[in-house]
Amino acid sequence: FYVSSPPSFHRYMSSYQEWSVEEACTWLGVIGLEDLSPLFQAQGVNGSALEVLTKEDLQAELGIERYMHRRVMWKELLRLRGKGKGLTLDLPSCNVQGDLEAGG
Repeated sequence: FYVSSPPSFHRYMSSYQEWSVEEACTWLGVIGLEDLSPLFQAQGVNGSALEVLTKEDLQAELGIERYMHRRVMWKELLRLRGKGKGLTLDLPSCNVQGDLEAGG
């Protein structure tokens, strides 16, 4: 859903558990789910809430009806939690020269 994050967003990634609701909504935009911002705002979803949301909460508590939105959200939540401190949203770079030398 995204290619890279806006430069200003990188400073928020060091500790997502401390995000405000507005910062959590910014993250939604970065992962391509900005349409869900009103749900986050209505439920007061901030960084500490992102840390404890379950897969079931996405539909039951937040009201995310679309299956693919829930699936993407869950994948991105796991990514966010797995990286924790110092997380960036840059995609891995492609080492073209190294790939060519390796015969790829």
